[in-house]
Amino acid sequence: MLGMDTLAEFVDLYLLRCEVEGKSPNTVRAYRWTLERFMAILQQDDAPRRAESIEREHIYAYLGRFTELSADTRHRYFREVRCLFNWLVESGYLDQSPFRGVKNIRLPRRVVRPFSAEELGQLLAACGDEPVGARDRALVYTLLDTGLRCSEVVRLRQISGRDRKRQEGFPLSSALSRSELRGQRTPACEEESSLLGQRDVALTPTTNPEVLSQLIERRTESRR
Repeated sequence: MLGMDTLAEFVDLYLLRCEVEGKSPNTVRAYRWTLERFMAILQQDDAPRRAESIEREHIYAYLGRFTELSADTRHRYFREVRCLFNWLVESGYLDQSPFRGVKNIRLPRRVVRPFSAEELGQLLAACGDEPVGARDRALVYTLLDTGLRCSEVVRLRQISGRDRKRQEGFPLSSALSRSELRGQRTPACEEESSLLGQRDVALTPTTNPEVLSQLIERRTESRR
C-alpha cells in the first residue's frame, strides 16, 4: 500500500489520479472540496482515520448532515465520496466499500423545454443596437449553436487561421460570422476571452450568467 493507510493519504492520491487522467481543474477542485468536507465531518464524529475502518454507519452519519439540502446537492455529496471508495476497491486498497448497500437519493426526471422561435426573437431583440449588443448576440448565438455551458463559453478563445487545425472544442466562427454581427465590434484576441464585458474585461463564469439574466429581464419587461 506504499505505506498509506489513512483516508487523507488516499484522498490525496485519488485527486492526483484525477489530475493525471485529465479531469478538468474545476472538477478536481470540486472533488477536493467535497472530500475534505467528508473528512472534516468524520473528524467531528470521532470516526477512524484509517480508510479500511470506515463503516456504513459513518456514511449514513455523513449523509444525514444534508437531509435539508436540495436533492441535487445531496446526490453530488453522495456520488463524489462513493467514487473515492469505489476507486479504492478497484485499485486493491480496500476489500469492500462502506457504500455497499447504501442507495443514493433519486433525482426527479426533468424535461427541459426549449425556447420557442418567438422567445428567441425577443431575447435577441433585448440585446439592443449598442456596441455591447454585438457581444450579447454572439453570446446567445454561441450558447444556442453549441450547447455549451456559461462557464465553458467564457473560456473560448479566438484562434488565428494557422492555428485552426489545432483548435479544440467548439469554434466561435458559427456565431461570430453571422450577418447580424459583421462589421460590429466584438473584441477578441488570442490571449483573451472571445467575449468581453465592461472596460474590455473578460467575462467570467460569474458575470456571464449575469449578462444572460439581464437580457431575460429586458425581454420580460418588453412583453409587459
